[in-house]
Amino acid sequence: ISGDPAGAGLLGMCEVFFDTVLLCPLTALAILVAVPDPHSYTSGMALVLSSIGAPLGSISACLVVVCMTAFAFSTVICWYCYGSRCLSFLGIRGGIPYMLVYLISTLAGIFLSDRMLIAITDHVLLLLTTLTVLAIMKNSDRLVRLSENSGLHGYPK
Repeated sequence: ISGDPAGAGLLGMCEVFFDTVLLCPLTALAILVAVPDPHSYTSGMALVLSSIGAPLGSISACLVVVCMTAFAFSTVICWYCYGSRCLSFLGIRGGIPYMLVYLISTLAGIFLSDRMLIAITDHVLLLLTTLTVLAIMKNSDRLVRLSENSGLHGYPK
């Protein structure tokens, strides 16, 4: 898939579908069904553990830890690759400096509060989105040629 942009896009769409359409509603349903007063919890993780712990018992904590670790690890890898690709499309070589900044930022996230981490994450996603838009604008002629060669119609000549 690494050499096929359409395959990479399809994989990205599947990730968003599974996270947003399947996992989020299932988690919300588990919370609504199993927890009588969700507002009494101070932490989102405690709420999820309580809701999943109701039907599964003591194994639920291990299950949630494994799932959250896998989700966090895949997100860290995805965002690293996403930022690296955005920089390469803009003609900027990230290399070792980018990797070090990313690694240090990721490790620093361990010590931040939930609210601070979410705020920083929002800003990072804004930056990555901006880099993507800039890369698309910079490569727009090439994208039109690739689309026309692929048989897509409706692009101005």
